[in-house]
Amino acid sequence: MGWNSLVWPRGQLLNAAVQNHLWAIDGVFLDFNDPEGLEDEAQNARDMGYNGKFAIHPSQVSVINTCFEPSDEEVQWALNVLEQQKNFAGQGAFVVDGKMVDAPVILRARRVLGLTDSDAHP
Repeated sequence: MGWNSLVWPRGQLLNAAVQNHLWAIDGVFLDFNDPEGLEDEAQNARDMGYNGKFAIHPSQVSVINTCFEPSDEEVQWALNVLEQQKNFAGQGAFVVDGKMVDAPVILRARRVLGLTDSDAHP
């Protein structure tokens, strides 16, 4: 089975995890001798919204970590969004860098920084 054959169940699992304030971790990539295939699948999972991916072999860990580690640009974006949120508390949506920010965007920013709902902004 390829990635596309499991998109629907992966989406269902992701939606259930998010709805229940849980992290969604994608399943294993069985061919531990194919780092390029693992990277493609891990990037697809990250792009879909997953928080991580299980590894079945130590050689997979660095590939997975690289795919799921936020870039410096993403971290700066998330910090900026959460800082601006303080200025607009209680006002609903607001704009950062010309783009609308609302609850799902704030949730994404918090996830980039590894924060939960109960964590205070750094």
